[in-house]
Amino acid sequence: MTNDYKLAVLTWNLAGGKDYSKINAADLINSVDFDELPDIFILGFQETTELNFFSVIVWGHNKTNNVTISSLFETALNLRGEVQGKQYFCFAEKPMIG
Repeated sequence: MTNDYKLAVLTWNLAGGKDYSKINAADLINSVDFDELPDIFILGFQETTELNFFSVIVWGHNKTNNVTISSLFETALNLRGEVQGKQYFCFAEKPMIG
């Protein structure tokens, strides 16, 4: 028995930005034209933490930024998914620096 799933892969380099409140997740999600929404979205983000000595060495990665980004995209995906009866959630998140 096999199941067919539709996937979408989106990546975004945030350039070590500081103000994540200005991210418009809906714009990125809506920039892709789907006849039918995929079952699974794979979202990759680069440079979600400001890259300087203190944020990388002293404090480690900034989990708050990653959580904020995840929740922004989860909300945007679910707003669009309501139309087609789809619900999305963050399955895994892996912050990395180095």
